[in-house]
Amino acid sequence: MEHRCAVRKPIALNVTLHYRGLGLINGKTQDVGLGGMFINVGRVQLAINALVEITFPVKCSTKSVLCKAKALVVHHRADGVGLMFSELDTNVRQMLRRILNGQADTTMTRPGPVSGSSPGRTIAI
Repeated sequence: MEHRCAVRKPIALNVTLHYRGLGLINGKTQDVGLGGMFINVGRVQLAINALVEITFPVKCSTKSVLCKAKALVVHHRADGVGLMFSELDTNVRQMLRRILNGQADTTMTRPGPVSGSSPGRTIAI
């Protein structure tokens, strides 16, 4: 049984996970909340309690940012992993709130450097 402190919404974000044992893994979120997310990564197996770094691009108003967060693997299924954020920077939490409220563009096709008319910023922990 899972015990969540925050509600998750079905939102598809392109994300990149950095897992020390495997390197970079691309995936797509199935659901997102202020406490964590489930990421479809196919049959890739990540150890329970492993620490990962997540990166995902977000466009809000006129700026594009590359959000970074650290999370803990709390469960896995055949198609992906459930993550709980271990720390969230105030700016990343704010961007997640915007995403959850539908105030940010999450339709960018590739995670990684954010392109646009102005250089993308990185928000990190």
